[in-house]
Amino acid sequence: MTAVATQRDGRTFKTEMITPEMARGMLASQGLNRRLDKFHVRRLAEDIIEGRWIPNGDTLKTDPDGTVWDGQHRLAAIIAADRAVEMDVAYDVPRAAQTVTDTNKPRSAGDALALLGYENSVRLAAVLRWVAIYERSEPGQMIGGGLGHIISHGALLEVLDRHPGVKKSIDLITVNRKDLRPLLPEATAAFVHYMAGRSSKPKADEFIDSLATGIGLTKGSPVRHLRRVLTSNASAQRKLHRYHVYALTAKAWLAFEVGKEMGQLKWLDSEGFPVFRFDKRPRPPK
Repeated sequence: MTAVATQRDGRTFKTEMITPEMARGMLASQGLNRRLDKFHVRRLAEDIIEGRWIPNGDTLKTDPDGTVWDGQHRLAAIIAADRAVEMDVAYDVPRAAQTVTDTNKPRSAGDALALLGYENSVRLAAVLRWVAIYERSEPGQMIGGGLGHIISHGALLEVLDRHPGVKKSIDLITVNRKDLRPLLPEATAAFVHYMAGRSSKPKADEFIDSLATGIGLTKGSPVRHLRRVLTSNASAQRKLHRYHVYALTAKAWLAFEVGKEMGQLKWLDSEGFPVFRFDKRPRPPK
């Protein structure tokens, strides 16, 4: 595209198509900058590759000497994606402005969902992140590390498009919030309920209601064992990792779903993460 320049306050502004080659040249000439966040680069690169990139008015900035001092993550993402991207570029911006750039509070995924009119936006974002991680992981595995940090707001919106029923699961958990909150995170409960409900919604509702109230549970009920483990964890000085809590909850659900009683409930890393019965993807060999 042909860049059209405008000038204001001694600065030049252009909208340009930045190619990977241009990005490499700009990064090679940049001066002092903050440490590159590889997870942020991966998130931006994924959005570029998947067509989710939207120019939002933020500019790449260069000083009067032509040195780039703002935009290194976007440039690195263009290189990683190996795609040209349209960007706004501000030239001749004094480097002194670097110390006050990117100091505003970033919008979270919950903020983005709230702006689109969704209720319970923070919980919704958290559950969508769980679903995204499950979908991106091999059956029996749950990718950890920094994966959650490379799922962009746009990617979560695509997850919501595929799984609108997540909102109803959040509504149910919200109703039972007072009883469930001491046991496990609301997002974990809503995620398990939604995934369980893909096999049997009434049974999934019963599972959550039983977990919340503890009423009418037999000695061997997997829900009873789950409540005991989670209650113990709530008062423990060293808490179970959130993935361990999820694995225990999902394992209890899988037994509850088929009416299987248990002598105890435990989960070991060597078992692999529970796979919901609707998930027919082949498991990788051990």
